[in-house]
Amino acid sequence: MKRPFPIYLVAVWLVLMVAANSKRLISLLHCQEPLFSQLSGIIDIIGIIWAVMLIKLNVKSIYNASALFILLVIGNVLTNLYFFFYRSSVPPEFQNTRFVIGLFLVMIFNIASFWYLVRPSFRKFAKEYVAERAKEKAAEKQAKAYRKQSQSIK
Repeated sequence: MKRPFPIYLVAVWLVLMVAANSKRLISLLHCQEPLFSQLSGIIDIIGIIWAVMLIKLNVKSIYNASALFILLVIGNVLTNLYFFFYRSSVPPEFQNTRFVIGLFLVMIFNIASFWYLVRPSFRKFAKEYVAERAKEKAAEKQAKAYRKQSQSIK
């Protein structure tokens, strides 16, 4: 049983979103520059590890990644609503049409990734894949023990 190709795309998108939002998250802490870069690097490494776990179809990382994607969508929507309705003047970056289209595309990719991860068929596939991998590892371990035992008899 092979992993589906879209899981690799979702994992790459996860790393990109974690890397893009780590600096914003750390800036909320108002920490000094050396600590800022160290924390940003640590969060980026955690994002890479999370993506690897996602590629391995770990059920917990699938749920965590889908929660992250939906939180990013909610954050983008709330930020856009705030700037469009509660600010008397729109910031210059929101006046750029390409920037707004880019934000919209990011939201579309986040929604698509969320949808892909929470589909019942994908969750069923992930559980079957993990179970099959466990059986393969058990069979491999048993074959290795059998070979070792047969070599000791000779």
